[in-house]
Amino acid sequence: MKKLLSIFTALCAFSFIVAAPVVSNVVAAQSGNVVLVSYNLSHPDNLPCDVSLLASSDGGASYTIIPDSLSGDYGQIAATSAGAQYQISWHFVLDNLDMGDNYRVKVIADDGVSEDLMVLVPGGTFNMGDTHGVGVSWELPVHSVTLSPFYLSRFEVTQGEWVALMGSNPVEEDGLGDNRPINTIRWFEAVIYCNIRSIQEGLTPVYSKSGSTDYTTWGEVPDYPDHPDLAAWNAISCNWSADGYRLPTEAEWEYAARGATDIPDYLYSGSDDIMLVAWFRSNSAQGTQPVGTLAPNGLGIYDMSGNVYEYCWDWLGSDYYSVSPQVNPTGPDTVTMRVGRGGNYRGREEVCTVTNRAGVNPYMPPDNFGFRLCRKASE
Repeated sequence: MKKLLSIFTALCAFSFIVAAPVVSNVVAAQSGNVVLVSYNLSHPDNLPCDVSLLASSDGGASYTIIPDSLSGDYGQIAATSAGAQYQISWHFVLDNLDMGDNYRVKVIADDGVSEDLMVLVPGGTFNMGDTHGVGVSWELPVHSVTLSPFYLSRFEVTQGEWVALMGSNPVEEDGLGDNRPINTIRWFEAVIYCNIRSIQEGLTPVYSKSGSTDYTTWGEVPDYPDHPDLAAWNAISCNWSADGYRLPTEAEWEYAARGATDIPDYLYSGSDDIMLVAWFRSNSAQGTQPVGTLAPNGLGIYDMSGNVYEYCWDWLGSDYYSVSPQVNPTGPDTVTMRVGRGGNYRGREEVCTVTNRAGVNPYMPPDNFGFRLCRKASE
């Protein structure tokens, strides 16, 4: 039997109550004139799902083949929270195709409930760091990283979303817009937003300060370097097993920006042509732009290059890549600046790459920093 590489994804229902179909354990193998695809499917709310199969002939760069000659478990599947294993048989010869080494398959499950606002990023291994030789020293060395699956929001958190939870908008008048990314916020405030949204949606808050996840007890948000409570704010901890919202780790961010693959190894998130995927100094009119208006990357995630830098969980360690754990790294224990990724509307091309790293003091509210949401996913 000839093995095919496979990728799994779920076009999920994520609104304010997050419940989504989960496709896992996808295995594809060729047996004669048939590709056998096995997969597991579950849904937290026991909703039926429309399961389909897509194929790629270019190593996963694009999934443009819609197989017709299928049999087995596709179409409407009665998903349960416990999940079950299913199998699809693709009779590719009947579709007039000659299977090659560059073929990939993708299983998609759609519960049809609402717009998919978060994307399941499948776990995997990738090369992290400057693989193009265009970055700076702290983007090196290139090193192998293995990540567990996680969810990442399709769009940067918008000003409309921010105001709905936080009650006010810190963005200056000439940058206002409900569909533009929130900016001019501190890293600390992004963490507070994550806990508030988790609580509102019945999820377990991820972040704790001085042992408490109740943000109302955290006190005044530091806004200068000599703030008397800055050390306690800098010591905010993350419960990685909690199901609430959080910031992605730096490794999770880069893996998602790469489309969860090293092939193709794009310089920007979704393309080598920056004009297709990023708002930056040459096309932004020196301002943020509504999210999702340029092309997405291969996972369907928008604006991971340009528009605003995106806060990550990690402290910025200039030599961390040399000592980083291979599995699920979360950054050094403490430095002075938190990581920002992806470039911004004022940035040059080189800061919008998938490997560029920026740092910001967590008590500062830069007008070119925002964030997107992350959540844990089942293994």
